[in-house]
Amino acid sequence: MFEAKLKNELLFVKGVIAVTKTHIWSIEGMQRVCNLHIKVMNEDYDTIQRNIYQLLNGHFTRDSDLTVQLDKAGA
Repeated sequence: MFEAKLKNELLFVKGVIAVTKTHIWSIEGMQRVCNLHIKVMNEDYDTIQRNIYQLLNGHFTRDSDLTVQLDKAGA
């Protein structure tokens, strides 16, 4: 299943602690939608975010609707 594969890949991004919500679907089989909640370490937040989006860009096209909520550990 794609959601499980993506979650596993996200867990290998340096600074990612957990993927707490993964919801992926398509609109009329054309546009993919992805909603993620990810717990990250209190490190270089911008670098972690950039690395996550680089990973996502390998799986989704430009017309995809990506929503990523990053929560810092301890928050």
